[in-house]
Amino acid sequence: MARTALPRSSFCPGNKVIVAFAFLLFSASLCTARALADAIEYCPAGLAAPAQVVAPSVIGLQLESDGPRSVSGSLFVESNVGWYQADFSNVALAQTEVHGGIRGATYTRRTFRSSTLYVQLPTSAHVFAVFIAQAQATGDPDYGWDARGMVGCDSPPAPAPRVASSLVGEPAVALSLPQASSLVLQAQPIAPPAGFTRDCSAPFAGVVQKSRPNLSFDTSSIGVVGVFGVYVRVAVSDSGGVDGAWVIASSGYPQLDNAVLALARRSTYAPAQSYCAPVRGYYDFFFRIDDNRR
Repeated sequence: MARTALPRSSFCPGNKVIVAFAFLLFSASLCTARALADAIEYCPAGLAAPAQVVAPSVIGLQLESDGPRSVSGSLFVESNVGWYQADFSNVALAQTEVHGGIRGATYTRRTFRSSTLYVQLPTSAHVFAVFIAQAQATGDPDYGWDARGMVGCDSPPAPAPRVASSLVGEPAVALSLPQASSLVLQAQPIAPPAGFTRDCSAPFAGVVQKSRPNLSFDTSSIGVVGVFGVYVRVAVSDSGGVDGAWVIASSGYPQLDNAVLALARRSTYAPAQSYCAPVRGYYDFFFRIDDNRR
């Protein structure tokens, strides 16, 4: 189920990102013509960050997407005492702002995220992995997920629970124990799903950028001098091909954004690896240009 291929889709993420530099403040909508054609979402819902173990038998997590919707589906949990499944239904994803900073730049990106969900295991366990096995969406105005029903989602390249950011530059957030109003999902034991093995030298690995062409961009061509940064996300197929590339934090200048997007498309990648199998995944990188030398 986790390796079911999904139809490819093209749409604009609809997010607006503000990038603040020590020298310049930029604000731009990301729905450029190229981004509209190349933004890719492989599953109706993802984890906003790796799941966290908040108690010996309790896991906390948040769901995330690139657009507003309600999502339903199933989570798989692998542990030292077996596999579990926890189902979620009609979880609303609402717009939120996430603040981050990298290499002297700060940014605010808008995404769509759930409140914290909790998975209650029947017993204490050492959790190896938590990931979305399948999902579907309703109330999605832009992405076309409503018509697709339940789809299988690829297992991630780093499924182990940990306190971590969802994007390089974003602060880690430690989840607390559930409150009385929290949504708690009851996990049920299941037979080990087929196709999930760790019997190889490197069962998990993220997308790797194997080569990147040089980028030469003269900022005088756009009439400004300063420090510029572009955060780009690349969707990489399970064979290493580029399914799409788009800006998730803009410099504010389409010429520079498009130059970095072209670089991302010309780069080569090795696919992510999950449970010893290649899977689709994302490669995020922040490209910085310091043009204060003149």
